[in-house]
Amino acid sequence: MSVTCPVLSAPEHGELNCSHLHGNFTFGSTCYFSCQPGFELMGPQHHECTANGTWTEDAHTLQLPVSCLRCASFTFSAITCPVLSAPEHGELNCSHPHGNFTFGSTCGFSCQPGFELMGSHSRDCMATGTWAGDASQCQGRAVVVTDCPVLDAPSHGYLYCSHPYGNFTFNSTCTFSCKEGFMHMGAEMLRCAATGNWTRQPPLCEGMVGLTSALTAAGLVLSGTLIALLAKQLSDRGTETPAANALARDSQTSDLGAPGVFTNAAYDSTL
Repeated sequence: MSVTCPVLSAPEHGELNCSHLHGNFTFGSTCYFSCQPGFELMGPQHHECTANGTWTEDAHTLQLPVSCLRCASFTFSAITCPVLSAPEHGELNCSHPHGNFTFGSTCGFSCQPGFELMGSHSRDCMATGTWAGDASQCQGRAVVVTDCPVLDAPSHGYLYCSHPYGNFTFNSTCTFSCKEGFMHMGAEMLRCAATGNWTRQPPLCEGMVGLTSALTAAGLVLSGTLIALLAKQLSDRGTETPAANALARDSQTSDLGAPGVFTNAAYDSTL
């Protein structure tokens, strides 16, 4: 039966690192205590499990257990880690409780749709001034792109698109404009999302086309009215009575006879 020693635990604001030759906390096991930055170790740093089942320095630790006390003069901002940046095609989100990229700062990484994160999702600035974890990068899966429905230019408008990975695929962007005399109604730009949908509904071109139609209709009505009046006037002229026509001819005849012929009864030989 192996000789065991009491199980040890890390002090508050500290760490415990042990090596076990024959089993956890058995004869020959050694343990080391350390404290986080800003704290000072109170008590022995090194303990070893002896053959009688006790830890070395037990007499001392029973009187003063190992603990970590805060150092009054310590500032966390004194320990800095290298500044991190977002990976290409990715994003970086950090929290800095004691200062930008100092001890205790935590940074998380994420990638844009269509890319996969390689490395650590989160990294912490350690007391050594280095970051825990591995460097993060975003590897593209853009070769497997998502298609969005094909867009057309709106009626009375224009469509302009850019396609980084293929026509109307993930991350394609399209902008719209309207012809002169028409008003743009709706979004000016749409983007093809990773879900295969456009971020907005396509816009419309409206406005002056309605006024033009109204004016055209009014012009047709006015033209029709004028034509009807002219036709009525011509019709009225064509239906005049014979008496009216004779009266009109008499008004054009001279009282002295037929137009252009001089007559005098005194000299007329026929009389």
